[in-house]
Amino acid sequence: EHLLEDGPPQAGQGNGDGVGFVTDLLAEAPRVKILITSRASLKVQGEYLYPLAGLRVPEAATLPPADDQQALRGFSAIELFVQGAQQARPDFELRAQDVEHVAHICRLVQGMPLGILLAAAWIEMLPPAEIAAEIQQSLDFLESDLRDLPPRQRSIRAVFDHSWRLLGEREQELFQTLSVFCGGFTREAALEVTGASLRDLMSLTNKSLLLAPTPGRYGLHELLRQYGAERLDQAPGGGDAVRERHCATYCAALERWAGELKGECQREAVAEMDLEVENARTAWYWALAHGQVSRLAQGVDGLWLYHTWRLRFKEAEAAFRAAATALE
Repeated sequence: EHLLEDGPPQAGQGNGDGVGFVTDLLAEAPRVKILITSRASLKVQGEYLYPLAGLRVPEAATLPPADDQQALRGFSAIELFVQGAQQARPDFELRAQDVEHVAHICRLVQGMPLGILLAAAWIEMLPPAEIAAEIQQSLDFLESDLRDLPPRQRSIRAVFDHSWRLLGEREQELFQTLSVFCGGFTREAALEVTGASLRDLMSLTNKSLLLAPTPGRYGLHELLRQYGAERLDQAPGGGDAVRERHCATYCAALERWAGELKGECQREAVAEMDLEVENARTAWYWALAHGQVSRLAQGVDGLWLYHTWRLRFKEAEAAFRAAATALE
């Protein structure tokens, strides 16, 4: 990042910044190759990008049996957790009853190596199940007291604070409003809910704050989403306006999906809802918390039909029980 801090070279002042140094060096020594790690690309000719994702994490549906240690060790995120835990507690062994919780921890931080190591350091005091619960409650849990770490790497919050300070005011506003989305979103939804243009999304993607796993679809790392939501809560109005727009957008989508699920476009509707169901449930609970009965009525058929099709009865029961209790 220090290569980018000086900004682009000014007209008539030469290439005195870090990016200018790189381009000057390559011009003088064209056979040199430079490998740069950064949260943002340099935006110069000849640059090839290689995005780095988190370490390999097992999905809940494909988690190997707890007694299959060889298969479990094939996931680099779990291997790193075990290694970090043994630094804190040399006798630590991955027990069968802990496998699911360790995998959950790795999924919560989406394979981020620093997050895994900060979580594993707590194994001296807490079992994996409690570590996972603490991560879900607060970002501040992922913090280290190691003296030889740079200050900006001693906690997940410090890492995110550093990235936050490097954003412009417009980027900060967009980043925190995009945290209302759960499970990803489309560019159309981003524009409708937050007013983010395609160029805005590109700017945050180029700075590694937004993920673009497939063309036209975006998402935030879950820990970044938590951080953005905290920032949004601290903003004037606490983010109520953008959350209200999110609720309106996805309750209307639920109404549309209900019609499609009853018609000829069932397969397409289910596939789209697979991607958007977390947003739909978030909208449902927002409407519920704010007594918006008309929005609940708008979304009820779509939510019921989808969960019935996908046999996700526990999630449906929880959503409808909460609504029934509130409506009483």
